[in-house]
Amino acid sequence: MQRKDEGNFTKKFCELDEFEKKIYDLALLFSKKVPIENIGVTGSALLKCYTVNSDIDMCFYNYDEFEIARNIIKEELKNNEGKIKNLNEEQIYALYKKRIHNNELTYEEFKFHEKRKFNKASIRNTRFNILLCEYVKLDLNLEFNEDIKIFGKVIDERAFSFPAYYKIKNNNGIYEILCYTHTYTGEVFKDEYVEVRGKTLKDKSLTKGKNLILIGTNREAINEYIKLKMSTSEI
Repeated sequence: MQRKDEGNFTKKFCELDEFEKKIYDLALLFSKKVPIENIGVTGSALLKCYTVNSDIDMCFYNYDEFEIARNIIKEELKNNEGKIKNLNEEQIYALYKKRIHNNELTYEEFKFHEKRKFNKASIRNTRFNILLCEYVKLDLNLEFNEDIKIFGKVIDERAFSFPAYYKIKNNNGIYEILCYTHTYTGEVFKDEYVEVRGKTLKDKSLTKGKNLILIGTNREAINEYIKLKMSTSEI
């Protein structure tokens, strides 16, 4: 028996262009485990100003559901018959040229970090990203001080929030890192060893006694980075 609205739905789907159909297919994939009303789009898809070279930015409004979406991507990429595929070399290199401006990461370092995030892939040769969209209160009047580089172990993180948050411990104490650039979102996880370079705040009284490091103090994040270190022997 045909649903009453099935004919209209089929007609509307047929009216979508190829880019919109890819969004539709992604939404169907994620809606198997995440309520469809909790999935959105942003960027050029939202404004309907996309081109043949545009990517798809999909939004999730709950951290747990964002993690579910990441796991869906991870499982799909294990399945050669899945709808989505790993980014190819050309797509990864294009990301690298877009994100890295002063050799903060080598191409091999960048590729290594990106492949383990599971927050991006491709569908029918179009790259897509998943983004966590949470309410945050930002202070946009911060002044930055000198550069700082530290090494240590991640003892806490909220790696895909905005700003991404990492708490790192070493022999000199505990440092909190706020990352305002998507390049280093999801870069490292709890119990991993890292190298971090960023900037301290000019007015340290604003940090309430905390050792706070900011990454992404400008759009290009020149000389600012987070790198995974495989063991303490690399530190």
